[in-house]
Amino acid sequence: MRNRPLLTRIFPPTAAHPSSPNPSPASGDLRDPVPVIALHGTLDSPGAWAPLADGLRSRGRRVYVPAYGDRGTAALVDSAAEVESYINGVCTETNSDTVDIVAHSQGGLLAFLLFTRLANHECERFSFRRVISVSGSVGGVNLTEISRILGWWNGAPARWLMGQALADQIAVAAGQYELPAANTAPHLRGRKAATPDWINVISHHDNLVIPWSDTAQSFLPDSQTVLLETELEGRSVAHWKQQTDSEVIDLITRLLA
Repeated sequence: MRNRPLLTRIFPPTAAHPSSPNPSPASGDLRDPVPVIALHGTLDSPGAWAPLADGLRSRGRRVYVPAYGDRGTAALVDSAAEVESYINGVCTETNSDTVDIVAHSQGGLLAFLLFTRLANHECERFSFRRVISVSGSVGGVNLTEISRILGWWNGAPARWLMGQALADQIAVAAGQYELPAANTAPHLRGRKAATPDWINVISHHDNLVIPWSDTAQSFLPDSQTVLLETELEGRSVAHWKQQTDSEVIDLITRLLA
């Protein structure tokens, strides 16, 4: 227990009711065979996506919400491998080689890291059809004075507070985390894994994360950006409340349609 990050010992998992363990549509009417994988962020849990998962199932979607990385506090490389293994299992179970991704915060960064792995392999096992990254930390976390201090001593304070995941995201923002280079080899250009429909949902009032980066743009030059305040008629939603906000859920549902 003492080796776990401090905040995992102080704050319990998201209070949202647990998502149904059955990923099948509630009505039994499967309207889209492509499964949806919903990824939570740092210091969070699958319960955060329960309202979205329940809503999508009522609309005929299969939804899977994995727990990963000790509430998203483990090293990025370990969490990415864990999520990749989980998606492989979902694809085997559903007989699908394509998934849709909905991701929040660190979940968006993990989706990007997984996508780059797929794009750089000639024989990918699955591909992303659509990715909706909600306030994703694709470019890391904002380098405020606090985050810079947490990054001292190779991220030791960040690891103590919120685990290696926070230290890694600080390193991403500082350009000290090794990210892959875009692979533009001819045999990769026309493949599904190289061209998912990637949508970044961002907020001008969310200063915790950097939602995009030059590296991400090099991989996904046709990505789209949706401003939360525009879609919600000027209303802002705090970073930690976005996954359970009814209007944000409605927006994600529309973007997935």
